[in-house]
Amino acid sequence: MSRKWMLAEQTAERLEKEDGLDRIILEKDNDYTCLTLDECFKMFSEYDGQKVVKEHIEEAFYHSPDGLPIDMFFDYILSVKLDSAEYFIRALTMVKGKYFYMMDVEDQMDNEIFNMLQNRLGSCSDMLFLTCYLKEHEAKFARPFIFE
Repeated sequence: MSRKWMLAEQTAERLEKEDGLDRIILEKDNDYTCLTLDECFKMFSEYDGQKVVKEHIEEAFYHSPDGLPIDMFFDYILSVKLDSAEYFIRALTMVKGKYFYMMDVEDQMDNEIFNMLQNRLGSCSDMLFLTCYLKEHEAKFARPFIFE
């Protein structure tokens, strides 16, 4: 655990005790910020040109692991919106601690699913694409996608 992380965790705990509001800790530019649910509503209801509803933000807020980068938190919100939240966590586990390059994984993906997702999702982050791919792969092949 880094010192910055420990300070963010202590700050979140202290603030939660003071005002009774739950907080999530998100990372941005190698620093951590503690946000309440209302702050998340304000920050993420429209983010990067995409709109989401409060229910998606709330579910992501209460189920997301602390410490996610802010842009990945929005990917998690979008995963909730696409009913793929459990696959986001799988994708996060796959790429955590590895050098992840989408180009390396694309070669192992089913072309039909890959092309369908490119058309459906358009321009999106690699993380969101991988999340949706994991869901579609499991639906098509009845087994999880394993990245080797």
